[in-house]
Amino acid sequence: MAAQGDDAEILALSEQIEAIEAELAEIDAQIGLLDAEREAIRGRYPGQKDPRYIAWKNEIDAFDAERGLKPLFERQDPLGDRAYDLTTAMWAIPAKTPAGRQAKVKRRLADSKSEPWCGPESGSGCDLDYHIKMVRRLLGEFAGMTEEELAHVPGASTAVALFPQPIASMMDEPERTHLYGVVVEPPEHALLDAWIANQPKPRPSRAVAINRLFQQAMHHRLET
Repeated sequence: MAAQGDDAEILALSEQIEAIEAELAEIDAQIGLLDAEREAIRGRYPGQKDPRYIAWKNEIDAFDAERGLKPLFERQDPLGDRAYDLTTAMWAIPAKTPAGRQAKVKRRLADSKSEPWCGPESGSGCDLDYHIKMVRRLLGEFAGMTEEELAHVPGASTAVALFPQPIASMMDEPERTHLYGVVVEPPEHALLDAWIANQPKPRPSRAVAINRLFQQAMHHRLET
């Protein structure tokens, strides 16, 4: 049993999360090699009521099986769930040492993985919002971390592709990927899960499902 003031449990949890994230990154890299081909098939989605739906679904399933994607997809969700559970457990433990506080701050920044928290405070194409800058400095002061350490937290300088296909072509701005936080109330959450349950396996995660529904709505709006 750890002695009072020892953050060994927090540090152990952090190491486990980092190992899972490395495994997920490797899976993502393997899937990414075939992403363009797979999305070309997905882009022909006819709708569940269309007579061509069964043939389309079979084509997706065959592609995933032949290219070895099915086992990769099947590993993703359990790993993501495990990382979430470990992170939740880590947040429930009060940090008592500088090492424990640093581990929690690094985890928070790495989990953000969004542009507003990225890299140096200014320069290198990334100028932090003033309020985010102040909060990040406070986190650094709390954890005993320098600006250099805050700027180079693994993962914190990488924008998450919540929308894996650029949608900026619909708007007058440079093509880039953006991250948006979305609040889903319980009734809509249930509808989202019901929609996911009706999708062909491997079923999309909630983030990917929101992405697809958003794209479908935008394309429909542009066509009408």
